Formats: sequence, structure tokens, C-alpha cells
Amino acid sequence: MLGPEGRGAFAATIAYPQMLLYLGLLGAADLYAREAARQPDEDAALRRSALLFGSLTGIGTMAVCIVLTVCSMPTEKRDLIPLAILLAMTLPLQHIRLAVQAIDHGAGRFNRYNVSRIIGAATPPLALGIAWLLGAHSVTTAVLVYALAMLLTAGLVQWGMTQPWRGPVTPSPRKAARLGKGYAASQVATEVLDRADLGLVLWLGTLVEQGFYASAVPIAGTLAIFPMVVATYVFQRGAAGTKILSRGKIAATLGGLTAVQICSGLILAGLLPFLVPLLLGERFTAAIPFALWLIPAAAIRGIAIAGDGYLRGRSIARPGIFARIIALLLLIVVTASLYSSQGIFAIPIGLAVAQVAAAGIIFGAMIQNSATEPATAWGASDA
Repeated sequence: MLGPEGRGAFAATIAYPQMLLYLGLLGAADLYAREAARQPDEDAALRRSALLFGSLTGIGTMAVCIVLTVCSMPTEKRDLIPLAILLAMTLPLQHIRLAVQAIDHGAGRFNRYNVSRIIGAATPPLALGIAWLLGAHSVTTAVLVYALAMLLTAGLVQWGMTQPWRGPVTPSPRKAARLGKGYAASQVATEVLDRADLGLVLWLGTLVEQGFYASAVPIAGTLAIFPMVVATYVFQRGAAGTKILSRGKIAATLGGLTAVQICSGLILAGLLPFLVPLLLGERFTAAIPFALWLIPAAAIRGIAIAGDGYLRGRSIARPGIFARIIALLLLIVVTASLYSSQGIFAIPIGLAVAQVAAAGIIFGAMIQNSATEPATAWGASDA
């Protein structure tokens, strides 16, 4: 639709909103999912609380995003600031949707939860595809269509709400923020690591390099799909306080996930020379090396996501926070050390090293906590 340089411009425009989307959510998805697992009868009051909480975090995140965009957009990309501000203004809508739909996750309504997630994720690319078929080829049009898609997906909050939005709110947003501090810290640490490469590419790469990198990220990111599904179910299992995984089960889960990720990564790497030209066109063949470097990082990240999902479900957030802090430091050190010789490819190399460290720490914590009882209150082990 846009070509490599245009794709890079779109990536630069959406970089700060993407980096701050989940970081600014402050753990609301986990927070409301866990409460829904424990108090399924408080569905309507929980949804009202989630809507208010998402509104507040969304407005705050939007303000931070606008300030960052105006103050720290690279000089050669500053003409994109107005479009970036427009995308930042969609953050409150996205936060509301993510917070409210998390209640279906915690309550075990996986059909509705998964369908709403699929619709939310598929609407923007589908809208962009329709715009492309209608002849749109500019970054401005792509941004406008993307913002409209975000507006449309906000309507998903109504799905499952059987009572008026006016009424009792339980818990209050202030209480939810206080009790969910552990989840907030965990999500901030996770998102800083998971989005740090986007910031590094924004600041270190040209528009063309950023375009190739941004095109490679979703291809490699498919390796996180299965682990995210696993994380969804094990989080709910941990949150509901059902049977705790034994050390043998944890080892089997790690071994199984590792095998799946290795096989999937090898298959994906082998298909890249065919997939990239087919899906993106011949102009994007230079994205293949970026995807090859990103595949190991994405595969290992998936393993960490699954393990951390179980720990967060049991209100054990500190290992995930510690793992992401160590991993972020490794990413920065490795990137700085290799940038002079590897250029922009130093970023995915550093990301792979960082994810190895994070996954190791998280699964070590799972084994260590395999025989402990789950916490009895929201984020109790981290409050």
C-alpha cells in the first residue's frame, strides 16, 4: 500500500501510541480478569469500573504520548507529528475496550473474549486493505483509516453488558489502582521491554530501515500466537485458584512450548523467501533479513509470555518485573556494543539475548513457586 519508505513513515507515526498502549493501561486487563474470576456475579459493576478505569488511563496515556511525540520525534520525522497526535487520541478508546473485555477472560467466557480480540485485532488491517483496494496509497489516508478503525472497535465494549452503564461501580477506579499495583508494575516492565526495539528503530533507523523492520515484526510475531493462547488459559487457571502446576508439569510445559517454538520458527524461516514477496511485494524482500533475526526473539518471547501468564494469574508479579528489567538492560548493552559493526541488526540480536534471560528467570520462578499457595487477594503478593 505504501512502499518501504511509506511503511516506515506509518511506523514512525504509530510508534509512540504502540509503545504506550499497554504500558499506560497499568495492568488493567490482568486486574479486572482476576477479579472477574473471583467474583463472576459482579459482572455489570465490574464492567462499569473497567470503563471508568480505562477512560482515566487512556486520557493520561494520550497526554504522555502527545508530549513525547512533540518533544522527542527525530528531526527528520517531525513532519509526521500531526498524524501521530491523531493516533494518540485513539488511546482512550483502546484502553476502555481492553479493560472491559478482560472481564470475559477472567470469567472464563473464552468464546466471547477470543472473538472480541480477533475483531479488535483484525479491523485495522482489514480497513487498510479495503482502502488500498479503493486506491489509497498515502500515509495520511492510512492514518485516518486506522484511527476510524479504532473508533469502530470501541463498540465491542457493549458486547456482554446486559445492564445500563449507569449504576454501581465495584471496585472504584481508585481502589482498583491501589490493589492492582503489582499488575501495573508487571505490565509496565513487560511493555518497556517488548516495545523498546520499536523506540530504538525509531531513533536509530532511517525511514526505509524502519519500514522494513516494521514489516518484519508482525511476520515474526506470529510465533507468539500459540503461547498467548496458552497464557490466556493458564492465567485464568491461576486466578481461579485451581490446581497448582507441579514441577514436572512445568518442565513438561516448558519442553513442549520450546519444541513448538523451534519447529514453528524453522518452518517460518524457510517460508520467508516465498511469504514476503507474496504478502508484501518484491519491494519488501529486504525485510527478510530483519524477519530472520527477529524470529528467535519472537519465539523465546512467546515462551516467556506463557510462563508469566501463569505467575500473574497467581498474583506473583515480581519475577516478571525483575526478568524484564534485566532483559531491558541486556538489550541496551548488546545493541550499543554491536551497533557499530551490525548497524540496525544489532537491535533484534540484542532482543533475542534479552528474551532468553527473561524466559529463564520466569520459568525459574515458576519452579520455585510450584508448591506455594495462590494469593488470596488482588495482587496480594505485590501490594
